[in-house]
Amino acid sequence: IIEFKDGVLSDQWPVSLTDAPADIEGLARLSSSRYCLINSAGTVLTFTLNEDETEATEIIRQGVAGSPWSGDSQIESLSIRKLWNQNVAIWATRGNGATPSRIFFGVVSEGGNVFTANYPTPSTFYSAPWPTPDQRHINALHIDKAGIVYASAATDQGNSGPFSSAIYRIGSFANGSPLPVFTLDGSPTEIYRTTN
Repeated sequence: IIEFKDGVLSDQWPVSLTDAPADIEGLARLSSSRYCLINSAGTVLTFTLNEDETEATEIIRQGVAGSPWSGDSQIESLSIRKLWNQNVAIWATRGNGATPSRIFFGVVSEGGNVFTANYPTPSTFYSAPWPTPDQRHINALHIDKAGIVYASAATDQGNSGPFSSAIYRIGSFANGSPLPVFTLDGSPTEIYRTTN
């Protein structure tokens, strides 16, 4: 959708994807041409891109199933990875200062039309140890091929900064029945940090 080629950044949004939310917080690949994007209120738009990425088809708009919140939830991220023949998903609120991020996890159907949150433990809470102040505990998530989950945290002191961020290993997925299970590490492991 956004291409950087020969030093030029071009943004080309599929003309048929006019229903996309204005506040996209996460974009995850479900298959080679199928994507899910999520907005801050937990609305997911699933769509298929054609080969030259100019047209979106098979568009499905839905709330994230199993999420026990409504209104201004401030979802900040989404990651999907194929593990144990299932599309394992994790999404989270950003959290802020003393309010931790709330992490949700579950599976997504092949077509992306059903998000199933993992019950009876559909969520867990997480606070990043650094950076501070004006902290967003999670602003991006990633599941690697082994099921390990990484999260980035950042300070948000306005458009002029200063900005600081860190990447942590925060937990991992394990195969479960009927759904995979996410376990938060006892304490996050810092992988990288930057500040300006």
